[in-house]
Amino acid sequence: PPRSTLFPYTTLFRSEIRESILQSGRFVGRELPLTTLQHALERALTGNGAGFLIGGASGVGKSRLLDEFRTQILVRGIPVIRAQATREQSTLYKLWVDILRELCLLTDVLPLFTDERASILKTIAPDLPHWLGRPIADAPDIAPNLVTGRLHDTLRTIFTAISAPLVMVLEDLHWMRDGLPLLQAVT
Repeated sequence: PPRSTLFPYTTLFRSEIRESILQSGRFVGRELPLTTLQHALERALTGNGAGFLIGGASGVGKSRLLDEFRTQILVRGIPVIRAQATREQSTLYKLWVDILRELCLLTDVLPLFTDERASILKTIAPDLPHWLGRPIADAPDIAPNLVTGRLHDTLRTIFTAISAPLVMVLEDLHWMRDGLPLLQAVT
């Protein structure tokens, strides 16, 4: 499908769709955590971003809380990237592959994927040329002990350059072993 500008997301949501989403299911029992997230979003919109770890036993409503928060964010026209770590992750940095794929859908972010950066990111996301719609050369060879640092620097540069609000919802991080240092590098 052709790419369209997702900033603002509101161009994708007609008023009928927004109303349908908002009235689809009643949210109960997690109002305090939702209010905390909403206040954090308001602070983030003024340049004071934050990260939250939502924990709890299976079935207590973590996913429902995140679904409600995500819906409210999308209705406000703010893009949300959602990725989930799994126990069966077959590739190193699988969560980051999903994040990169979603970033490529945000046309305002596409200029940040310069040829040099894209070649470095292609090492963890071989489908990146397809997502970007252009061929990408392989990254220049460097000493093996420098590869991880180069990857971290590249992603940090991209995330630092994103000027519009962006929310990332990353679920089941307890399964993510290999990509956690990368998450620390970009936050």
